[in-house]
Amino acid sequence: MQPYVGVWLRLAGVPSAERAQIAASVGARGHPRLAVGAAPDEATRWGYRAVHLPGALLGAARPADLADFAWSTCAVHDEEQLAAAAAVGVTLAWLSPVADVPSKGRVALADDARSALLSAAKVPLGALGGVTPSNAARWYAAGFAALATFGSWPTVGLSVWPRRSEASDVAGQGASR
Repeated sequence: MQPYVGVWLRLAGVPSAERAQIAASVGARGHPRLAVGAAPDEATRWGYRAVHLPGALLGAARPADLADFAWSTCAVHDEEQLAAAAAVGVTLAWLSPVADVPSKGRVALADDARSALLSAAKVPLGALGGVTPSNAARWYAAGFAALATFGSWPTVGLSVWPRRSEASDVAGQGASR
């Protein structure tokens, strides 16, 4: 089966007026495989059907905030954030970093911590941070439902689901996406 591919428009650090203009321009297309890193009300206003909750908003989000999205994600780094992700009902939580990311000075979660979080997860977990073609099989074998990597464009994240049927089941959207 072909992998499911979605794109996350990451606008961290972009000035607010420019951020709104870019996000609204891209979001107006309403593509179900495109998520924006934003507050749910912003994502809705800009026309997105998918959202990536910034960490600062995760604790304050409610399930109702995500109800109208085809899918939703957030990044988690510890048990507290993982519990918050489950409580708000994200479609998938990105556990980060799973491998060292020297360019950002990030050190991978310890193997035992990563394994404990995978075991405790009440939502599907994706692997983020240090994912490369040479280590992708390791993350699938460890039990991750998805992988994400950042490409050459600094504002775009690429999410790769391992199997279309799993991505459809997770998002509840079937093959129509």
